[in-house]
Amino acid sequence: LTPRSVADSTIKFMKTKGFDLSRVVPHALHTIPNLEYYDVVIAFSKEALKAFPPDARRMIILDWTMDDPSLVQGSEEVIMNAYEETYQNIKSHLNDLIGAIIGSEIK
Repeated sequence: LTPRSVADSTIKFMKTKGFDLSRVVPHALHTIPNLEYYDVVIAFSKEALKAFPPDARRMIILDWTMDDPSLVQGSEEVIMNAYEETYQNIKSHLNDLIGAIIGSEIK
């Protein structure tokens, strides 16, 4: 996986959710320290899913493949709706995952 800069539209949308991504620097997978000790990894694309070895013994790799809203074209409303749909999808998955692990959900 080759990291790419965070899209301006992503930064703009996430700011509406209270997250400042303006200084986020994406990293290549091979630069993440101690990745082999992670328990759960979430892949949001087929490309990301393929980057992990099929024999990752301890690691649970969740396939949450979804469309990248930064690639959506159209009006501002269409683009922001794509982001909102993706955001809500991720939030729902995270609530389910956290609920399964610790028995409560995020707000």
